[in-house]
Amino acid sequence: MAMSREFILRHQIVERYLAGRLPPRGVQDFERYCAENPGILDDLGLPTAVNAALLAAAVLAVPLARVFGLGA
Repeated sequence: MAMSREFILRHQIVERYLAGRLPPRGVQDFERYCAENPGILDDLGLPTAVNAALLAAAVLAVPLARVFGLGA
């Protein structure tokens, strides 16, 4: 299915991307869509999602690498 703003919202692509839970093809499609659509990250609330992840890490004392799915 083609990536679109609606698809991204419906399937929680931003949240899954930040958590490292997108398959490789989904990562490629999302990153390509973002590169082709400047401003979409602000429109989708990515800064809000990142801030929420940082707050969760601080409150839970979880290493940021784990919050972002980097395995640390």
